[in-house]
Amino acid sequence: MGSVGDVDALRRAADVLGRQAAAAERAYERRSWLKLAVVLFPVPILVALFRLRLDAWGYYILGASYVALACLMLVLDRRDVAIRERARQAADRARDAYAEASAGPTKNHADLGTDRR
Repeated sequence: MGSVGDVDALRRAADVLGRQAAAAERAYERRSWLKLAVVLFPVPILVALFRLRLDAWGYYILGASYVALACLMLVLDRRDVAIRERARQAADRARDAYAEASAGPTKNHADLGTDRR
């Protein structure tokens, strides 16, 4: 079983990483709405505003820009999901380490003679 200081340090680390994971989740949710708005509104609004003045090539350009924006937002979203998942996994590992350290030696450790008392 680790010392009380080690268990307290693990608890503090688990708390900090848990707060960081929650902050990463909130940041992801905030950015998701922004990305959705960037993809869904600008190009269709331009088409609606200028539909009577656009030549055929204008529709191709706006369609290509719509696809490009959607791809860019997909790449940014995958990056943000990866950041959120790394934060969540780090918090889970820290929480598990704290739970294991605070539970003390298990029966298996005592049987193997690895108990550090």
